[in-house]
Amino acid sequence: MTKTFEAFGLQPPSRESVLATMGLPLEDVLRALSEGKSVREEQCWVRLYREIYKTDGALHTSLFPGVAETLALAHQHGIATVVLSNKGTSAIQASLERLGVISHVDLVFGGDLTEYRKPDPRLYTTNLKRILPAINDSQVLMVGDTETDLEFAMNACVDSCWASYGYGNRQRCFQLAPTHIVESLYELAPLLNITCKHNRTAKGTSRCNLSADL
Repeated sequence: MTKTFEAFGLQPPSRESVLATMGLPLEDVLRALSEGKSVREEQCWVRLYREIYKTDGALHTSLFPGVAETLALAHQHGIATVVLSNKGTSAIQASLERLGVISHVDLVFGGDLTEYRKPDPRLYTTNLKRILPAINDSQVLMVGDTETDLEFAMNACVDSCWASYGYGNRQRCFQLAPTHIVESLYELAPLLNITCKHNRTAKGTSRCNLSADL
């Protein structure tokens, strides 16, 4: 984000300001952080940010503890995992490949593939359900760390799991009453009815795991 602002000759926003926009569509993030830009300018900003992210941002991306192991276990147990993000699809795929987990992900769906963005439920009802028609709503678990992720699950009428170790505002996320809360992704395995070395198997019903940024 800093390089994007500098490229337009503007003072970059503070880290706190950027974190406050986590989970929002990129256009909304840039609009919130840079007032007074026209739609045309916003589109230029979006393109530049995505180009910079491909080369710079992805290099600073790392997995939270437990992500690789849990994704591998879910894949082994036939649980479909969809990575759903407001970021660009190619950037997400490149990051997942670099991090060595792309083979455990069934579908990557970025914000550039649809006009609907989280928390709009049509992203699920119109886009994802068309791609995954056999999945029942009761078998879906949306895993994410921001208010946008939890609001999306609520709007789409599917269960949610708040990854409280992430970047979401704790007070606002609690107020959204997520179905489940985990302090580490190792705790997700029991919810999916799979065994992880850090947990014993527990009863679960989800067979499609919608994940926000990992």
